[in-house]
Amino acid sequence: MMKNPDKDRIAMAKPIPPLPKERLSLSHRLNCFLQLWLLKSLAALYFLYLRLFNPPQPGTQPTLTKRYACHPTLETHIFYPRSYNPAQRQLLPLYLNIHGGGFALCDASVDDSFCSAWANRTGMLVVSLNYRKAPLHPFPTASFDVAEVAKCVLADESLPIDHSRIAIGGFSAGGSLALSVSQFPGLKGLIKAAVIYYPIVDFGHPPNEKLDSRPYKGGPDDTLKKTSWWLDWGYVSVGQNRRDPLLSPVYAGSDELPPWIYMIGAQWDMLRLEAQQMIHGLAGLEDRVGVEQEEDFEVDDSALSGTRDFLSVIRNGATGGQDGTFIKKGACLQGWFSGHPYEVRKGELGGIEGVLKDLEADKAWMTAYQAS
Repeated sequence: MMKNPDKDRIAMAKPIPPLPKERLSLSHRLNCFLQLWLLKSLAALYFLYLRLFNPPQPGTQPTLTKRYACHPTLETHIFYPRSYNPAQRQLLPLYLNIHGGGFALCDASVDDSFCSAWANRTGMLVVSLNYRKAPLHPFPTASFDVAEVAKCVLADESLPIDHSRIAIGGFSAGGSLALSVSQFPGLKGLIKAAVIYYPIVDFGHPPNEKLDSRPYKGGPDDTLKKTSWWLDWGYVSVGQNRRDPLLSPVYAGSDELPPWIYMIGAQWDMLRLEAQQMIHGLAGLEDRVGVEQEEDFEVDDSALSGTRDFLSVIRNGATGGQDGTFIKKGACLQGWFSGHPYEVRKGELGGIEGVLKDLEADKAWMTAYQAS
């Protein structure tokens, strides 16, 4: 079972001793090298096949793409909502999307369907960001890439951005990067909300420890069981502090992160517990940091009522009581949704369209955020 020996320090915002990455055996490093590059090659072939024989559906492509001078090799995908009328000169709330892929795979195009649907369903301007990948570009390259391109987007006067309404989000590694770049000067304070899907937030524990600590037992094997070792080798350099808040956002103080965070964990995911620990810490529930226990809204229909409570607080402000305090301090609803028709399993959530189909709360959440 994964324990967090520094949970008291996290809860009380005390300094946490660094945890440098150690150099593992030559055989382990060689295996990770071969496996990760094989995985990258197979992924590249797969996406090439999709582009050639399974082109994107009409209406899912970006409205336009751009390459900013700060990183001309990185293509940025921009999605206007269908409802947008340029003649009205209306400023739109901005959602910055960061794709997943273990910091080593994919590009912004993998989230095109999601971004297009998000823009049309919420009326937001959606900008999907790219970044350079491991192992050629380990941490902190991806964080700096995303932060620099995001600043270029915000400075782009051709885009109708309402700078008072900026949100960020991402899937898996993208969720981790979203929390990372939210701490950067020039972005901290501007980003008002984060929508995070099954992120990795703590590189301070080995994959086998995380796997053994999955709160829900008896489920399917997690694909990260093997690949997480390869990705850790490629993304985290020897000597790097694993508890750097930019690498492991669980160690960031609440004042370093956006005031509103909506985090979704996947039921069978080995990353689920660390996200739960982070959200409890942000919520100021010191006695629950590191506690493995279902929340009231994790069971049956209370999952949906919990979401509705979250929306109500965004619209009207915290009204007091335990739920209000949880959301006000942690600025977050933890949406685990287990044991429910809307439950989020990794395989289901991994499908971009499944996110929009199964999580109707997303539209309502962002609509509420847009109206606030």
